[in-house]
Amino acid sequence: VYLKGDCVSAMDLERARADVARMVFLIADTNARDNNTQDATIISRAQTVRSFFPKTHILVQLIEPENKDYLLALGMPSRSIVCINELRMKLLAMGVCCPGVPTLVSNLITSSAPPETPVPEDPAGQHTRLGYMWGQANEIYELLLTPPLFDVTFGELSVAMREVLGVTLFAIGRPDKHKEAFKKSQAGVGSKGMYARREPTPGE
Repeated sequence: VYLKGDCVSAMDLERARADVARMVFLIADTNARDNNTQDATIISRAQTVRSFFPKTHILVQLIEPENKDYLLALGMPSRSIVCINELRMKLLAMGVCCPGVPTLVSNLITSSAPPETPVPEDPAGQHTRLGYMWGQANEIYELLLTPPLFDVTFGELSVAMREVLGVTLFAIGRPDKHKEAFKKSQAGVGSKGMYARREPTPGE
């Protein structure tokens, strides 16, 4: 359902049932002429939503990272703010240290259908282009492990999913927060040295 309106209007917010929404996304217009003006509009909308529905979670997208301080001053947690140019700069910096990382991340978070037209015959680069287009068509899905898989090693689970389903299993975690999510086995940190564990509960 698409509703036309503006979230600075209390009537439009009630019409969209923002009071019962689990999350409100405020997306910046990246085609705007003035980034700071666009960020100011998004900040104003975020303040309006918070004032009317303080219990509703808000995820805000800004363009310029220096404007994040205004939202932080309003009491919005940093994890609820995404800055486009900040992400771009970090990806560029990672690309300097490890060439190819920006392309890898971009292909992981986006997907596109393979082209309908055949790939031009070029034996030297055809295999590379076919592999790249195949990778672009892939998507990422979250996997919640069931109890029977708690004691299966990460390596064994990855191989099984690859052989049976043809998918690639990978995990992302922060060492300071997910120490118990993946534990090392006595064999070391090899491909079978990580155990797939359950989703950490709050406070772990």
